Amino acid sequence: MITWIMKRITKLLDRDLEGIDEKNLLDEVKKQRDTFFFLVVLLLCLLVIFLTVSTYLNEVPESQIENYFSTQYSNEYYLMAEEEIQSILVKSETIPDPIDKLTAIATWEIDNFTNDLEYLKWNKSYNGTQKINADYIYDEDGRIRAVSGKYQNDPHWIAYHKIGACGELTALFGYVVNRSGFETRKVWAEYADNFQNHAWVEVKINGEWMYFDPTIYWNNHYNRENITRTEKWYGSLDEQNLWGVLALGVYDKETGKDVCAERYYNINQVNRWIVWYYDITRKANYYLNALLNK
Repeated sequence: MITWIMKRITKLLDRDLEGIDEKNLLDEVKKQRDTFFFLVVLLLCLLVIFLTVSTYLNEVPESQIENYFSTQYSNEYYLMAEEEIQSILVKSETIPDPIDKLTAIATWEIDNFTNDLEYLKWNKSYNGTQKINADYIYDEDGRIRAVSGKYQNDPHWIAYHKIGACGELTALFGYVVNRSGFETRKVWAEYADNFQNHAWVEVKINGEWMYFDPTIYWNNHYNRENITRTEKWYGSLDEQNLWGVLALGVYDKETGKDVCAERYYNINQVNRWIVWYYDITRKANYYLNALLNK
């Protein structure tokens, strides 16, 4: 049936072509083809112009974003965060035991705090973060994380928005603990085998430096998949083993000095030639990703 219909259509088309000069027919076909391609190119050009203009009109200038956040920080973020920080300082002041005091500060910090690198593992309904620009990302609740720029790891910004990862948790915890009267040092470790890093705080208690890791405290509190698997969030420097991973080093945040060998005997720091190998690999990976993301 379909074959018969196709034959009938072909006959009708052939009949329409009877009496038409072949050269004129070819010229007409070429003219229609050229017109078609011209219209296609024109439409594509118009589409590119529309998308370019639309992107330009919808793009908020970087200076406007920075001015907005500077105003918000001065008028709202800083003031409200300082209120919160003052409240935990007053509360913790009445706690005599140092560990209990620092635990109270850690509890205050992680309350309603979103670790955007870990939260998706345990809260399947969380949609994650979206990008504002190179310096800021935000989540579905309107929390804004400063991933770079002048507000990155700013304790008042973090205390207000309560979103980030180990860097933000360390910055805020160290700041509040320091204001509560303790001597503190911030450190970070660079993993050798997976191009990641981790940060925590050292606190001097009764003449001894101890590590306090607010990220582990957050993990222990919010882990809903494997509640029995908890890590000790504080202890002597000898007890910190960084979950047994290989480390290129542990660096003092202020001086940049590698303090792994002199402070953290249990962290598995790789040999110098392996450090060189991982350093070259890490840099090559960084530049490759930067090139691919251009």
